[in-house]
Amino acid sequence: MSRRPNAPSTAEKRIAAWDAFDRISDRELGDALVDLELTEAVCTEIAREVIAELGLAGMRWYEVPQLLKPELSPHLDAIAVRRALDFEWDVVETLTAQEYSLFIDQLVDMKDPWSQGNKELLDEVLADSRHKIGSKMRRPDPRRLRYLSATPRQHARMERSFERRKKDRRAAGEREAA
Repeated sequence: MSRRPNAPSTAEKRIAAWDAFDRISDRELGDALVDLELTEAVCTEIAREVIAELGLAGMRWYEVPQLLKPELSPHLDAIAVRRALDFEWDVVETLTAQEYSLFIDQLVDMKDPWSQGNKELLDEVLADSRHKIGSKMRRPDPRRLRYLSATPRQHARMERSFERRKKDRRAAGEREAA
């Protein structure tokens, strides 16, 4: 099924729905630190705002909850991204798609994303601990230790995304140079 020309994308609908949700939430709840319940009436109001904003022919109230899934939020949690860059795996697992993309972008921008500069120190510490019980040891980088504590699935997902992003950037650079 193809999209009509000039029809808003799902991402545009999602952003408009989240913006409408935020406006309605602010109006209804003010500064209260509670979530607005997605009742049929609230979803209908959000749908009407999205229709008005994007000029859609129609949208049903029951489509709104799909657009408002928390993992698809267009809003970024900068603190979560910062914590993910420190390899707090419980945080990495809860990043939204947009936050995860930013996380990977920032890893690609780093000079030493995996804290490899400290790999030799970690190997040395592990060797010392096996052979010199009670010797004074230097501490390895905690970030590197957290990186190493990931499950194979977490490593594979992150490293696949990382390599794909690097490849995309190289291809974009080659297109610009040509």
